[in-house]
Amino acid sequence: MDTRWWVLIFCAVNGFCTDFFFEEPSVLVQRLIGTAEACVDGTDACLNLNLLQFNLIYSANSWSSAVAAIFAGLLIDRHGSEVSLCASAALVFIGSLMFALGAYSSDSSTAFAVMLVGSLITGLGSGAAVVIMHRLKAFWFLYRELALAFSVHILMGRLGSAVCFVLLGSIVRQIGLRSCLWLGFVVILFSAGSLVALAFIDQREATLLSSSPTLGSGKAGVVQRIKQLDGMFWCFVATIFFFYGTTNSFIANGPNFIATQYGFSEAAASIITGIVYDIALLAPLSGWLTDRYGNRQHWLIGTSILLFIGLLLLYLAPTAPPGIFILLIGMGYTCYAPTIWSSIPLIVPPDAVGLAMGLGKFFHFIGAGSLIAGAGGILNMQTATSAVPWDSFLIYLICIAATCCLVCMVVIYLNRTGGRLLTPSQKERDQGNVLSEYTPLRVDFGGAGQRPSKSGDELTVSAARPRDDLS
Repeated sequence: MDTRWWVLIFCAVNGFCTDFFFEEPSVLVQRLIGTAEACVDGTDACLNLNLLQFNLIYSANSWSSAVAAIFAGLLIDRHGSEVSLCASAALVFIGSLMFALGAYSSDSSTAFAVMLVGSLITGLGSGAAVVIMHRLKAFWFLYRELALAFSVHILMGRLGSAVCFVLLGSIVRQIGLRSCLWLGFVVILFSAGSLVALAFIDQREATLLSSSPTLGSGKAGVVQRIKQLDGMFWCFVATIFFFYGTTNSFIANGPNFIATQYGFSEAAASIITGIVYDIALLAPLSGWLTDRYGNRQHWLIGTSILLFIGLLLLYLAPTAPPGIFILLIGMGYTCYAPTIWSSIPLIVPPDAVGLAMGLGKFFHFIGAGSLIAGAGGILNMQTATSAVPWDSFLIYLICIAATCCLVCMVVIYLNRTGGRLLTPSQKERDQGNVLSEYTPLRVDFGGAGQRPSKSGDELTVSAARPRDDLS
């Protein structure tokens, strides 16, 4: 099998394991805040965090991932992707271990501090790793299968989240909080292992990040590259901020919201919230359709509208089955990701793709972290005589989703007036595109040390020795 597919496989494994770990606090929310039945009757060693502390723990991963996303490119340039991937694997291991050990503290304040630090450290590792993997996919799957490659990676991440909601939600009654946290630690070990495997491929093949014109390896400084990013890109960044911030805020508090408002059990509430991820099987189909037919700007606004309608109906129809509305949110969430991330390499200069991906992930994590913390502040406004303000929580998310829809309308306008970069289909992009054959299906790292050469106006690839596997 070609090396490029091994790269995608290890990226997919990392996506599955990282998202499984990220959603763990959401599934265990009632154990962490001490409201589950097993916590009240003393059959499980629960914590007694308040809702603000819970949301801070959940969002800490996003905050540190945002910082890591910005500096990941600089780290790669200075130390290479091999060192960067190994460092990310070490951080993921240490952070997840601290997160699991934090539950053993008898004092909730100490447990909160240890788990917060563990979440921050894990975020540093996973945030840097995801930028590196995005750069790898942009290199190996440019143009022809770009959205498909992103969607496969996203699919595995969504499945990891779905498995987390279904598995932990089903077994937490039997094994308790601490055992669930250790299960998450075991899963994250596979994430660290996949990063080490990617580092091995990079060390062995030598051309991993150095031969592509899309990895931001030009000589221009960071400031000059930022100046190359136009209004279209910054609108993309705004939609990333609002869309991910809204969905992650809902997912973080979804199980608690559904259990409180609709009377479902702890396990059932987790499974219903997990519907957002259960339809992740649509991600490859969405990526294929986006690649084949183009019009990415319409995909963006369509997914934002689905998110807005799902949240609005949850607020307007509180007695209706919530699963139907959460399905709408999940459809938007699943189709949005392959569209937005595969579109960025198409709207920025080739030598700014790495920086653009890093900035995109930065605002993704900043949006998730800040808006989740805001949601926690709203929910923590309850008093001893008042219920949790879930209506205020939903209005908060509806307003953010509406803002995302407005920004997507601006994207449509800019695309229409700025060259229609998002409109062409795959067939139209291939016509007259000198890079269309830069990454054909049968390309691997077999020509280690060989570089693409530019002759006249055409970019060609030096002949590489055929290889069918990694051996």
